[in-house]
Amino acid sequence: MLDRDRPTTYLTNDPTWPGLPVKHTWEDKALIATRGTRLGAILDCAMNVGRAKLPRFEGRATISSDGCVHCNFVDKGGYGHVSAFIGSVDDLSRNVEGLAEHLNL
Repeated sequence: MLDRDRPTTYLTNDPTWPGLPVKHTWEDKALIATRGTRLGAILDCAMNVGRAKLPRFEGRATISSDGCVHCNFVDKGGYGHVSAFIGSVDDLSRNVEGLAEHLNL
């Protein structure tokens, strides 16, 4: 099924997007559930959405040999930080598992 063929529904329980049509997919639910969080910023970058928002992650993340995740970051002032520390792989994994449980995936 193509995106244009998916039904558009209204998520009435989201106060930040009242009345706006949102495709009722797991990706949309994930972005809504994590909005304003570090995991939300990571998902925005991974899904290539929110490119005009600040702060944001940019490009591709890397994982160091000690299990730390790094990615380029642009702060609220628009200043870039190369290879900023995001967190550990274990923390990111726990956050993603919690999100999947929250969304019943």
